[in-house]
Amino acid sequence: DAGTEVGIGTAKLAAANLTHTALELGGNDAFIVLDDGDVDLAVEEMVWGRMYNTGQVCCASKRFLIHNSLKDEFTKKVIDRIKQLKVGDPQKEDTQIGCLISEKAAIKVEKEVQLTLEQGGKLLLGGKRNGAYYEPTVITDIPKTADVAKDMEIFGPVVSIIGFDTDEEAIEIANNSVFGLSSCVFSRDQKCLQGCSGDGSRWRGHQRRKLLQILRNAVRWLEAQRHRHRRCPLYI
Repeated sequence: DAGTEVGIGTAKLAAANLTHTALELGGNDAFIVLDDGDVDLAVEEMVWGRMYNTGQVCCASKRFLIHNSLKDEFTKKVIDRIKQLKVGDPQKEDTQIGCLISEKAAIKVEKEVQLTLEQGGKLLLGGKRNGAYYEPTVITDIPKTADVAKDMEIFGPVVSIIGFDTDEEAIEIANNSVFGLSSCVFSRDQKCLQGCSGDGSRWRGHQRRKLLQILRNAVRWLEAQRHRHRRCPLYI
């Protein structure tokens, strides 16, 4: 990601003078739904996590890692929910999905979606561009080897769904990226989410440490969102 590369260079220059910096860099954040996750809750959080500001948020959820036992249900409900969002003029207060920042940005998203399809993804919704507007898009069956499953950040309203069979595989996919701005994990097992090592925990050793890395990012995201008014528009 060019933003991250530039950020590293900027940080090096700033370090020479101990100059304080605050850098907004790239992200390709994992949104993980384990096999006991609440699908309906996850779908609603997808709206805020991915469609907010038409997907143009650095710390937005971008890689949707869904347990294969829930993937079809999640995908169907995501499509149904996205279809309820109002598309329109971004100057109108009731608009929920608008255009991207520029036609150049939309063309970039268009190319990245096409690459994802060429690498094995299956298009279920959207996938078309009209000037600076890019349709809300859902792609499923994305292999974990695809660029979008690793370091290709799609900066637009695209839900990229990657299935997994085990918790270990989910952790592997989530950590197979240079980015780490935020993330989230959905499970009904609080011991699992807390990374407990006692009886009932699903995580051991290095798995627990990797999960805690994910959860630390998730906590940062939750803390940042605590002060956001839930009625503010999806498009700003």
